[in-house]
Amino acid sequence: MNEASKYIIQNLAIAVADDHDIITEGLKSILCGHVKHVDTFHSGQELLNAIASHPYDVYIMDISLHDIDGVQLIDEIHLRHEDARIIVNTMRFDFLALRQLVEKNVDGVIYDSEDAAEIFDAIESVMNGHRYFSPELKSLLKSEPSQEPPSLREIDVLKAMAKGLTSKEIAEHLFISENTVEAHRKNLFFKLKARNIADLIIKAISRGYINPTEI
Repeated sequence: MNEASKYIIQNLAIAVADDHDIITEGLKSILCGHVKHVDTFHSGQELLNAIASHPYDVYIMDISLHDIDGVQLIDEIHLRHEDARIIVNTMRFDFLALRQLVEKNVDGVIYDSEDAAEIFDAIESVMNGHRYFSPELKSLLKSEPSQEPPSLREIDVLKAMAKGLTSKEIAEHLFISENTVEAHRKNLFFKLKARNIADLIIKAISRGYINPTEI
């Protein structure tokens, strides 16, 4: 880290949000003495309440908080603080979750870690206008097939198909027309190069589009 980056980091106010004390206290211990100040929060609502009067330079947060969906929390932070720099720090990842975070334009994603060097690398990167992904996550992104992946709506249809719902039932569940469902089904078979529904579901699970526990 160069002197300019050290100076920037020393003047940062950072919010850490995680409902596990060991994580919040671990991150606080790493950051204290290197940044202006660190506040910890154990729920999404606590963090959102604080932002109203005291926006932070960087938000380091889990996406599995007990009171609010992580993706929704990211949206809420951006509504309150348009220039927020958000680093997601979590152990729970599959390809779909990672893709959702990429689409939400989070600034960084790292695995739950007490690796101080990586945490400061991530902070330095996002403060310089770059995105940061842990090496494991970069590999996961690169492992995505070159074929265009399913859209988030197609994933919704895919999950419903995996549960055995008919096109009519899927249409009613997702509030779309049966013709739209059929179009999504056709796209899914093409994108995953599947021969039948069983093959489609197996390939979807292997690529992380479906979590078997959700079926």
